[in-house]
Amino acid sequence: MANARVLFGLVAVAAVSVTAGLVGGRWLSPKPAPIPHHVADTTGESSLDAESEPGDAIPVATTIRPKCDPNLTVTVHNIAGVEAFFQSEMRARASGIVRAVPKNIGDHVEAGELLLSLDVPDLEQDVSQRESLIAQRREEVRVAESKLGDVQAAREVVAATIRMRKTEVESARATADLRRKRLDRFRTLAGREAVTPDVVEEQERDYQASAATLAGALVAVEKAEADARSADAAIATARADIALKQSMVRVAERDYDRAVALADYARIRAPFTGIIVRRNVDPGDFVQNATTGASETLISIARTDLVTVVAKLPENIAAFVSRDTDVTMEFDDLPGVTFSARVSRFSPAVQTSDRTIRVEVDLFNGSSADHQKFVGRSIAASVATLATHGPMTLTNLLAASDSLTRVNRKSVSDRFPSKPIISGNVNREPRLIPGMVGSVTLHLQRFAEAFVVPATAVYSRGGKNYLLEVRAGVAHQVPVVVQLTDGKTAKVAVVTKVPDSRGGSREVLRDLTGNEELVANRQLEFPPGKPLKTAPKDW
Repeated sequence: MANARVLFGLVAVAAVSVTAGLVGGRWLSPKPAPIPHHVADTTGESSLDAESEPGDAIPVATTIRPKCDPNLTVTVHNIAGVEAFFQSEMRARASGIVRAVPKNIGDHVEAGELLLSLDVPDLEQDVSQRESLIAQRREEVRVAESKLGDVQAAREVVAATIRMRKTEVESARATADLRRKRLDRFRTLAGREAVTPDVVEEQERDYQASAATLAGALVAVEKAEADARSADAAIATARADIALKQSMVRVAERDYDRAVALADYARIRAPFTGIIVRRNVDPGDFVQNATTGASETLISIARTDLVTVVAKLPENIAAFVSRDTDVTMEFDDLPGVTFSARVSRFSPAVQTSDRTIRVEVDLFNGSSADHQKFVGRSIAASVATLATHGPMTLTNLLAASDSLTRVNRKSVSDRFPSKPIISGNVNREPRLIPGMVGSVTLHLQRFAEAFVVPATAVYSRGGKNYLLEVRAGVAHQVPVVVQLTDGKTAKVAVVTKVPDSRGGSREVLRDLTGNEELVANRQLEFPPGKPLKTAPKDW
């Protein structure tokens, strides 16, 4: 009996031991150690413990920090087209029959050279009439000047008359004074009874006659002076008539100039040196006046030794484009060839129609030898102004230098068009043809004081952009606005709320500080507000 009990106990102990072992192997074995906080996930994916329960494990995410690198370059890529540096669609401002078209497509023309002339007899007759009117007005001036000479001669006669009358006055006054004195003497003698009264009466009569002669001489002087004033008025009238006639000559000359200008509308001249790229008329065609709105382009002239590459780029790069921005260009018709230059100009305003800005790059479109000549002429014109001595020569040279500079730039603030750096599959120096299509890449480098992140750090949820930031081991969803991205790197601004004056709040943008720890990718796998372990990674 005792032996049976001992045997039963041993069997029971063995069963308990086997059961404990099985239980311990499944439920009581220790859990694997979690991945240390400082260990990076080299695969770029979060690591979950395959053997642990979801409620107990803390996921691990690859994180990065914003970077502020002065050498960091963000590129923007878009389509572009080649345009002529200058292109003019020539129309006529006169109606008439085409008389001659001396130039054809592909011909080189110099500035001011005749491109087309019209037969406009009415305008030519008007010029002849205005020319005859000028001759008539000039003859009227000569007649008026002759009249002025006559009036001036009459004035000199009047002046002589005045002098003569004044002389007569002096003579009459002297005679009257003499006879007055004689009358006084005879009156004294009569009082002494030395002469008879009839002698006194004769002397008194003589004195009265001389006094009347004096009065007549004084009146003659007054009349001569009045004649002088009349002659002066006539001179002033003659001079005014001359001035009027001269002004009429000037009016006739202006009318003549206007008639010549109108007649010159029948002759179309090249506004700049270039090449004829289109011709739509032949001799004998009737041409409408362009001001009627019914005219068409007669001849097109383009300058192709310089070209402008034009691209429309999205508005979010507007703040980062400058005239020092590097550009690389490739064109469909020149495979394997890359042109490098700098931005020449860009629009400071966003076009509301398509929310883009216009960027232009001016290029010298010729060989290296042609470019050396181009630069040499410009330098020579500038140096010549320094070597001159006379003010007149200096003025002429400055005008010539300014003219040469002006025709090679679209505005006074532009740089001289540079020769692009050409690389790639180049057997000979290629030429760009207006109308070519290709692409441009802008290398934006204005990030010395701004932080950027990898484009994968930005994710979308509900149509809005976010960054997933880890703070104190917890994931936080941060709303952002993408200001610029090239698919690899992104410049973003954080959306924050600040109180406003009405007691509410408003949204403002702030730049990243560089201290943020951001999830690099697969952000949707990490719910905001949940604990998160990080595996920092450089980028």
